[in-house]
Amino acid sequence: LELLKFKDCSDPKKNHVLFNVTDNSTYLTQSGLIGNTANGLALPNHSSGYIAKPGVRTLATGNNEVQLALESEQGGVKFAKIYTFKRGDYKIGIKYEVNNQSGSAISPTLSLAILHDGNKPVGDNFFMSSYTGPSVYSEAEKFEKLEFSEIESKKAKHVPSADNGWFGIVQHFFVSAYLPPDKIKRDVFTQKIDTNLYAVGNKIALGSIANGASSSLDVALYSGPQETHRLEQTAPGLDLVKDYGMLTMIAKPMFWMMETLHSMLGNWGWTIVVFTVIIKLALFPLSAAGFRSMAKMKVVTPKIQAIRDRHKSDPQKMNQAMMELYKSEKINPLGGCLPILVQMPIFIALYWVLLASVEIRNAPWIGWIHDLAAPDPWYILPVIYAISMYITAKLNPAPADPMQAKMMLYMPLAFSVMFFFFPSGLVLYWVVNNILSIAQQWVITRKYETKT
Repeated sequence: LELLKFKDCSDPKKNHVLFNVTDNSTYLTQSGLIGNTANGLALPNHSSGYIAKPGVRTLATGNNEVQLALESEQGGVKFAKIYTFKRGDYKIGIKYEVNNQSGSAISPTLSLAILHDGNKPVGDNFFMSSYTGPSVYSEAEKFEKLEFSEIESKKAKHVPSADNGWFGIVQHFFVSAYLPPDKIKRDVFTQKIDTNLYAVGNKIALGSIANGASSSLDVALYSGPQETHRLEQTAPGLDLVKDYGMLTMIAKPMFWMMETLHSMLGNWGWTIVVFTVIIKLALFPLSAAGFRSMAKMKVVTPKIQAIRDRHKSDPQKMNQAMMELYKSEKINPLGGCLPILVQMPIFIALYWVLLASVEIRNAPWIGWIHDLAAPDPWYILPVIYAISMYITAKLNPAPADPMQAKMMLYMPLAFSVMFFFFPSGLVLYWVVNNILSIAQQWVITRKYETKT
């Protein structure tokens, strides 16, 4: 199953492929009947031979739908799978038909499964790691994520049966999920199929089918990107596969705001820039208070150093004198930490938004940035970030401890190296935020230096 609108993460010249079997990976769906005829012959299952019935194989101009019918017959029972593909739609309709000509009644069970190896997808690393594995949704237990290791050890816990919901495999930016109809009872199962190969699925009893009678069931299969609006329209709870981590309450409205901005700007890079400006304006009073505190600290630094020198042999008197100085100068010694502390939840939430949003995958900004969900290929943004952090450190009051002062200068270098591996969209946010902070801090610092 090849997605024509999404490029492969390792080879941009190729389209992204979901269902496939190679030497190193397996990702596919299976469906078939479970049961036997009255004389003990097996019913057509997922490994039976199927014949493709003649028909149109491509979507011609002006035609928005194409069908593929596969048939298998065993023991007088004919089993058909009729796939309906629609233009521009990642939801595939599947009609299962059972025609019984075995000479006696049968009671088949339809088995639906999605198989996946236990490996992480290509491109997954420590800094950009996402959940890959089976998921089950039901009204009773809601969204349940399962680990391949839990299936391996037979410790996977999930709803055992339901008459609603879906099951699927979540893989970074994409999801494949079977969507059986509501009010149809199904048993939910997980299973180790082979070494490093696992399955999640449903078993649906089709009831008794008399000789000469037929039965059918319509099931949908969504296999495509985790685009929020598509997931919400496809099935209840399917949008939950878009994993925003622990800060979902912040990340969801954050993505909504970014999506609204993108609808006006048409570029995700500029969307991040404008979003950063909006966040900066919203937090202006808090960050201004923090910068004022740091500016005051910088002004009284000579007095602080004098207190340290005068009471260096008596730490208790030194602390007491420092607190009196802070009180008389109306300085909060922790006020400088406020802008960073306020930014951290936003920073982490944005990290998950960029990590989870397929809308930003392969989205360019300008020049060398061709994918905001991938690291900066030329490391330009991390270097700009390091420079901005160095300027910020120079604007802040210098720590009295020489070792601490050196650490404050080396920290930008350490963070910029770490940002080599982060999504460039996240580094862009931090760079723009730092530039705005520098401007704000410089104005406030100059104001207090002028007063003194």
